[in-house]
Amino acid sequence: MDQRILIVDDSPSVLKILNDALRAEYQISVTTSGKDALAVAAAQHPDLILLDIKMPDMDGYEVCRRLKQSPETRDIPILFVTVLNETEDEAKGLEMGAVDYITKPIAPSVVQARVRAHMRLKRHQDHLEELVRERTRELVEARARAEEANRAQGEFITNISHEIRTPMISVLGMTELMLKTELNSRQQEYMETVSDSVTQLKRLLNDLLDFSSFETGKIDLEKAPLEPHRVFLPLLLEFLAKAEKRGLSFFWKIDPKIPEVLLGDAERLKQALAHLLDNALKFTPSGAVDLKCTLDENTAAQTPEQQVLLRFSITDTGIGIPENEQERIFQPFYQIDGSLSRRYAGTGVGLAMTRRLVEMMGGSIRAESVPAGGSRFTFTVRLDRENGNTMVAQNPGKSWNDLRVLIVEDTEPNRRLFQILLENQKCHVRVANNGRKALDILEKEPFDLILMDIQMPEMDGLAATRRIREGSGEHWNPAIPIIALTAHGQAGDRQSYLDAGMNDYLAKPFRAQMLLDKIERLVVKPAPTESVHGR
Repeated sequence: MDQRILIVDDSPSVLKILNDALRAEYQISVTTSGKDALAVAAAQHPDLILLDIKMPDMDGYEVCRRLKQSPETRDIPILFVTVLNETEDEAKGLEMGAVDYITKPIAPSVVQARVRAHMRLKRHQDHLEELVRERTRELVEARARAEEANRAQGEFITNISHEIRTPMISVLGMTELMLKTELNSRQQEYMETVSDSVTQLKRLLNDLLDFSSFETGKIDLEKAPLEPHRVFLPLLLEFLAKAEKRGLSFFWKIDPKIPEVLLGDAERLKQALAHLLDNALKFTPSGAVDLKCTLDENTAAQTPEQQVLLRFSITDTGIGIPENEQERIFQPFYQIDGSLSRRYAGTGVGLAMTRRLVEMMGGSIRAESVPAGGSRFTFTVRLDRENGNTMVAQNPGKSWNDLRVLIVEDTEPNRRLFQILLENQKCHVRVANNGRKALDILEKEPFDLILMDIQMPEMDGLAATRRIREGSGEHWNPAIPIIALTAHGQAGDRQSYLDAGMNDYLAKPFRAQMLLDKIERLVVKPAPTESVHGR
């Protein structure tokens, strides 16, 4: 007897009949006025109300209207008690929200049957509402857990990216420096093998970390000056050397119609291109690989005036791809041959990464191939035209041997690497292992450039840069060029560096020449460069 009924009627005889008919099965409360009914309903929240229509002071309609207006009582089912054949009253009551009616004179058996039916319905409705509330709570909790897991995954990717990429820069950089020293033929072979392996490991780590960042939406694109006729040369020379080692020919041609300077993410573009060139060499036992980069003028009408569409085409004479596999190869982790005995190694994320990068740059990619007849991969990217408002060098007439550089880096091997690299360029170099010490040094000595690590103890690179830009020191130049050297490459990072006042940034690990190129762009008058021709 856990269900309660409120009976509202000004007739003592009706109250007795209804009470006698229902008290054996339900808890009963009675009132004789509409005002009292509202108070009792709000206090007890009964499961059902039997409400007389004809009452003095406040009739049943008004009581019903007020009950339905209150959030506390609006869901309580109401059965009107009315005189037989008052059909207009019955219709009006149902329109106001009543679920049924009982006619006078009252038949106890009819009352019991109707009340039981509505009580069963009410119990079922309450059960469904509880299930909905419980399911809603579960969904809210599941969403919170998913958001927390996504946040934790993002933090893990950020931290592991920093921890892995930081030592990689030392390994990569010191290997490059060693190869520039005098070595005998055997030492040269050893170091070239190490260099090739480190480069491969770097690309693998970048692919896996970047792919994880894609999954959590933490990949951003840079928009910086990009010189197509120059920026691809180191990558192309690298693959030329690889092709020659494999006995292959490698040709390339960059369309002279392409503007000299565009705006885009050079590193991401080279990353996409490197995946396709690497695959072309890997799956070409003999013959040649050919790269063409052209200005796509056929779609000029669909391209905004401030943008250009570049089309890259990589053609090889390799083993080819079955027609039914040519779309599936762009799926993450998919490999045509994934067996332990497979001939060609790989993680299966390269082409998936390439497609995502290309699409982020407003383009598309497709494959054409014939088994045993070679393959052609074609992709497009949209880049902005240089608008003339890009940053110019702070000291365009500075020479390398006049350059004073402050290196702010908490990892000793990296600190030493950057120092050696710049001293080899005849620069004057000082080092600091955190932002606070960097400020102390700036108070005492003038510098032309700062290389600033981001994640450091005591004072990180962003905080130090903000202090420098505030010009709170007595001796330093608040407009001094600052390049961020970071092991992070997540969405929004680049903008946070620019907002802090940094001029440029470089994501670790990077090759030495990439850093020198950044410095040359900012503070050193560049030496004349030779024209690039296809090979």
